[in-house]
Amino acid sequence: MENRPPYWADFVVQFNRRHADVRTEEWRGFLRSRSPLYKVDQIIKPMLVGHEANDVRCTLAQSDLIVAAVQAKKIRVTYVVFPDEGHGFYRPQNSDSWSTPSR
Repeated sequence: MENRPPYWADFVVQFNRRHADVRTEEWRGFLRSRSPLYKVDQIIKPMLVGHEANDVRCTLAQSDLIVAAVQAKKIRVTYVVFPDEGHGFYRPQNSDSWSTPSR
């Protein structure tokens, strides 16, 4: 929530009210209570993590953290980074490869 792109500046107050105001410890605790990173001890199955390298909202560092935490538990993780995507799989070749089961 702290990685808001600059063009969101006009509606930060509304965003804080609707989603979470990360300036307060109450909201930070609320978000932590729902974050997979803080529930790694409950993860027991292999994971598939996909990340768009040009995403300004969800940074690559965030995916790196969850992948490292799961790997530290010795749980298998497949980590795919799409270097030519922003927030969402919009390029047909990436969308197809991400959503199509391998045969």
